[in-house]
Amino acid sequence: MEIAARRKGVSERPRCSRCGAVLSAYRRPDEPDDLCAACGLRQASEREWKLLDPERLVYAVAGLLLSAAAERPGESVHLQAVLERRYYLTDNVDVHGAVQKLRRRYRWKVEAEAGRPGYRLSDWSYEFRRARKG
Repeated sequence: MEIAARRKGVSERPRCSRCGAVLSAYRRPDEPDDLCAACGLRQASEREWKLLDPERLVYAVAGLLLSAAAERPGESVHLQAVLERRYYLTDNVDVHGAVQKLRRRYRWKVEAEAGRPGYRLSDWSYEFRRARKG
């Protein structure tokens, strides 16, 4: 390995900061930058997962959708994956319920493509009052 690294134009492959294993070139974008898959799983199991009550989940989803609309307009964001990276335990039913509440309460236009994960915020009101029937 040292001989190959000494050669001109050959760079050493990135290594895991925890165990020193060579990082795979086929890593997923949601994996940590400096950890191998095994150390990433170990770190995830060491973290304590948090649960959000339904009302707080609506606010978390709203914040993620607004942030994604500001940073990358027109692109979908996989809300469940983003929440899991922040160690919030959710499933697709909870996320869908929160999106439905945003659509119903605040008249936000949140779109989803059939068969693809993620939601895209296309239009939202700037006043934050509940929409009442009647």
